[in-house]
Amino acid sequence: MVREVSRREPHAPRPSYHTMSPYVQRAIHGTPPPPSTPRRRWPSTPAQASPLHLKVAYASPRAMASQTSNAADAEESDTIPPRSNTWQDRMEQLPSMAMAYLQDWWMDLASFLHQTSMGLPMGLLLHALSLLSQVMLPDSSFSLRAASRPSHRASSLFASKRREADMHGQHAYSARLGHMILAQRVAALQFTSRMLSLVLLVLAIGNAYLLFSKRRTYRLWYRDERSTLRNPHASLEAPPTDPAPGLTWGEWAHRIMIHAARQVPIVEWFVPPPPPPPAQPPTSERVYTLRVWDVYEAPLRLFTVYSPAHALWWAVAGSMGMSAFMSWIVTAVLMALFSVQSWFLAQEYHALVQDRQVLSAEMLREYDEKFVIPRAMPVVRDAATQTA
Repeated sequence: MVREVSRREPHAPRPSYHTMSPYVQRAIHGTPPPPSTPRRRWPSTPAQASPLHLKVAYASPRAMASQTSNAADAEESDTIPPRSNTWQDRMEQLPSMAMAYLQDWWMDLASFLHQTSMGLPMGLLLHALSLLSQVMLPDSSFSLRAASRPSHRASSLFASKRREADMHGQHAYSARLGHMILAQRVAALQFTSRMLSLVLLVLAIGNAYLLFSKRRTYRLWYRDERSTLRNPHASLEAPPTDPAPGLTWGEWAHRIMIHAARQVPIVEWFVPPPPPPPAQPPTSERVYTLRVWDVYEAPLRLFTVYSPAHALWWAVAGSMGMSAFMSWIVTAVLMALFSVQSWFLAQEYHALVQDRQVLSAEMLREYDEKFVIPRAMPVVRDAATQTA
């Protein structure tokens, strides 16, 4: 009996993709992709392009060091440094940069001054400046010491060792010159004090105007023109329209030149007359516009601490002829009364507005609970029958 044994050679080569026939390749691996065109990689540095590098041989260690340094320089040259602005670019950008800086500074200052916590410190600072404007006056009643009139004696500047007959004339000239210098100093202090008081009064009036002139506009679109709205802050106005496009610099220059040419006696004959202003189309629709007072917290606190009444009293209190003690007492009492009544009025009005908001919200909630919710979501009971 012959027994055939098939034994696999341990080192028999396995069929690879390249040794298979094209039919077997497509059956096993699918359609092969198209062969890619081999591309030569160009050397990036001069050292890599040298024959020594291409033949993997270096003539000396210096060639190896030069190749390494050139490769590092090539890597650094790949990152392009930013272009520095020239003097011409800086001069052209200077107006816009200055305008942007001033605008940012003004916005930061406005946001800082409109903080609620800045009202009290600013008011105290204005009170200190008002007191300074009165203390610097020589004849102010806020000075705790009497106005001293310094006596001017003959000093070494004016006195000379002459005959005793001329001493009277020298003393008179020295006294007259001293009085002149003192009068000039007093006039300068009075001018500085009055100007500082005027500036503080203008600041107080400006703060009051900013506080009471800030309005927020509301338009009542669903209120008919026939239903009269009795409110001093409401008025019938036309609906807002798109603003007219602004004029360019060229148009402004052309208008100025035309206006200047019309002033010349003979040239005005050849200049066309100005076009009539466009007539406004009649508006048949008008809506009620309500302008509501928009309260700023910081100006309100500043108005409470330093109002125009405070500034006016500071400006005239030192020149009313009262004694120093009475001036301090009356000023302290009046300042306290002005501030307390303003603060009390502001707090009570704020509480009144909050009470009205609470009442309005509660009224709307009761209306929803009684009328809106029962009709929008009525309570129903599902009735069903079950059969066995």
